[in-house]
Amino acid sequence: MNLLAPLLALYTTTTLTPPSPLPTPPNNYTTINFDHLPAPHGLSPLPTPHHNLLFTHSTLLTPSSPSLHGLISPNDLNCAVSAPASLLGSRPRADAEGASWAIYNATSMREEEGLQPWFTLHEFYVKPMDAPEEGEITVFVRGYRYDDGDGDGEEVLEWRVEFPRGFHRPFLVEMEKFSGRRWERVTKVVVEADFGVDALDWEVCVDDLVVQFFGVEVEGEDGGGGGGVGAQGVLKMGGEI
Repeated sequence: MNLLAPLLALYTTTTLTPPSPLPTPPNNYTTINFDHLPAPHGLSPLPTPHHNLLFTHSTLLTPSSPSLHGLISPNDLNCAVSAPASLLGSRPRADAEGASWAIYNATSMREEEGLQPWFTLHEFYVKPMDAPEEGEITVFVRGYRYDDGDGDGEEVLEWRVEFPRGFHRPFLVEMEKFSGRRWERVTKVVVEADFGVDALDWEVCVDDLVVQFFGVEVEGEDGGGGGGVGAQGVLKMGGEI
């Protein structure tokens, strides 16, 4: 497992100059992918920011790159839902947080782009990479909601999905459908995995994040979305996908 770990160490500490930001229409859905970013050797650091988000413990991955031949299982070449690239998330040490994406600069979003410093997460694709032959894999997702200073503190949304053993196609995580709650006014999302065999040694692919940003003139959604299982939920997949 973690055959890419030696290479990841080379590509997770460099800061790239971000390309010109793509226009984000206020109050509209945005699909964030990584296909237009260069990764000439199959792995590359992400620009900071990328679509107003800071991606941490994450690396740009082009699974079909000849440079990675022999390092990636043929069963993992489907990591990139929208080819050619996806995000490769990992945890560098046992006490570190998992892969995450978060609002990069709340002030510049408000003052320069006219956007609220939070977003609604609608869906994204996730796939365990280099899965072990035995045991189940659990992928955990946490969302940290915007603290509006009302004294209640920061609310954390939680959800997880369990994959049976074996290789999988990328799985579309539909947040409201599966968790029973709308993941709105979110400032940070963390994705972690437990491969069962070694809690430290894991990698997941993430692609095609569908988020929604809002203009500052819009007060936003009311934070509701009751029903279902509330802020916490789990999905157990019945067989390989």
